[in-house]
Amino acid sequence: MNLTSSTWPALAIALGNHLWQSTLFLAAAALLTLFFRNNHARIRYWIWLAASVKFLLPFSWLIAFGSRLSWLRTAEKTPPALTAFSTVGTLFSPSASVVPHAAPHAGLNLVHLFPPLLAVWLCGSAFLIAFWFFRWKQVATIVRAAEPLRSGREAETLQTLIPALGVSVPVNLLSTNASLEPGIFGVFRPALVWPNAISVHLSDSHLQSILVHELCHVRRRDNLTAALHTIVESLFWFHPLVWWLGARLIEQRELACDEEVIAFGSDRRAYAESILKICEFCTSPPLACVSGVTGADLKRRISRIMKESPMTNLNLAKKIWLSATGVAAIALPVGFGILHPQSHAALESRPPANGSFAYYDVSIQRAKPGATMMGNIGGPDGFRIENLTLEQIISNTYNVESFQISDAPAWLASDKFDIHGKIDELTQHQLASLSQDQRNLERVAMMKAVLADHFALRVHTETRTMPTYSLVVAAGGPKLKKAVPGDTYAGGLKDFDGRTIGPHMMQIASGKFTVQALPMPTIARLLTQQMNRSVFDNTGLQGEYDFVLKWTPDDSQPSALRGAAGSISSGPSIFVAIQDQLGLELQPTTGPVQVLVIDHVEAPKEN
Repeated sequence: MNLTSSTWPALAIALGNHLWQSTLFLAAAALLTLFFRNNHARIRYWIWLAASVKFLLPFSWLIAFGSRLSWLRTAEKTPPALTAFSTVGTLFSPSASVVPHAAPHAGLNLVHLFPPLLAVWLCGSAFLIAFWFFRWKQVATIVRAAEPLRSGREAETLQTLIPALGVSVPVNLLSTNASLEPGIFGVFRPALVWPNAISVHLSDSHLQSILVHELCHVRRRDNLTAALHTIVESLFWFHPLVWWLGARLIEQRELACDEEVIAFGSDRRAYAESILKICEFCTSPPLACVSGVTGADLKRRISRIMKESPMTNLNLAKKIWLSATGVAAIALPVGFGILHPQSHAALESRPPANGSFAYYDVSIQRAKPGATMMGNIGGPDGFRIENLTLEQIISNTYNVESFQISDAPAWLASDKFDIHGKIDELTQHQLASLSQDQRNLERVAMMKAVLADHFALRVHTETRTMPTYSLVVAAGGPKLKKAVPGDTYAGGLKDFDGRTIGPHMMQIASGKFTVQALPMPTIARLLTQQMNRSVFDNTGLQGEYDFVLKWTPDDSQPSALRGAAGSISSGPSIFVAIQDQLGLELQPTTGPVQVLVIDHVEAPKEN
């Protein structure tokens, strides 16, 4: 596997799309919290938490899930909402990872920066994970040294409040000599760590307010959600909005607990005093996964606690709006996957490139009327397509025949184009270092990007039951000759200019099919091009074969095979020729055929 040409750009593109989508989602969440600014803090907290979880859940995963449900697909047209959604995810694309086209010789391909950037990211994440683990171990040591507190007013008050608040898990009360503030430690087996030195400074009302606050953290599973965002911060530490989001989560978490403490019936003044006493006699909690009392902006919290006007509940309109927004955040990518079952890899409106390369200075013009020369020529410095229809170009790029292209507008098979593209010197050097197979894959990916950029082409594949042919051995047995190197075509097969083109080749002229050293599956694929119908090899013949097949092309076969008018006045059909000359037979059947469905295509602007 060549990491420079394949893995790195794929990772860079996927990360770029995920960061863009998650940042946009976070911006939408920020706007949504403004809409609910006069409602309870727990609503805003869950909105911020959804934005945090989005960093751990790429849209591409939801699309992949939707693609598994593609059997639900009933319509051929993509709804406008999903079309817009697919566009959102394309800020980073295969062509975006290459040196800008305006400066093809700028020197450094941006994909080369990705490995060192990845190393920096790994170092940053490893440092943060080690930092959090060290802080957690500090608190864990304190908790292990703490003594269970089963009697006294703290334990009695706690046992009274647990059922009153509807807390469904047992909470152990631990007494410690450390000066950390009261806080909940642990996710699935929560323990309330209580500094024994603070009790003498608290009245019963103060004590109850603090315990209610901590039990609210347990009921809300705040340690679990805090741990989730700690993972987000460790993975996306380089993103400044992730840290800003973490501050919003702590702020709304503490405000939500404050509202619940007041709603439980605690005295506002006593609760505010208890928070200030904790600040006076204790230190802050040493870890984000410990839910304490003194988090967030204390001045703002005290002000809100003392404020008499309570937050309003959600009305019906806001409930509908909030529910619709949440459903849309999941339904849009899943729906996109259902309607585009081949879009597993990412949210992209263009075909994913195999690597990081791209053509630059691409020019497109309509072919001159009456032009007779046609072809698709590729070289180390670019490509030239002359006088070909877009259907022919798509057929060649996606390795399908014209009958396998579905839902195409009529102009795809009628309008002809001249398309030229160049390859910069750096890309030429990188492609030259690849194997021939890898180089071919990269060329195909680059051409797909050209079609996506300039024709807005979007496609997906489907399997459909269609008429086919089965190539079998005729009753009289095969009449093919097994290929012997240097025997049938001494010196190699010759092209029309007399140049040797080597073994394993074929030529098609007017009603003449010359094959050298090809296996039967390849011959079946070549016959597919002549028959406008898939041909499957069921001969059971092994090895490679030579033959010359002569027939009279009819109107159902590609025009390029029919030759000039009158060039062959009479002769057998291709069916008779195959049977008489090769000892094989084409039997009509039906079977599964891979079809390339055109989702969207536009006529290009000439440049």
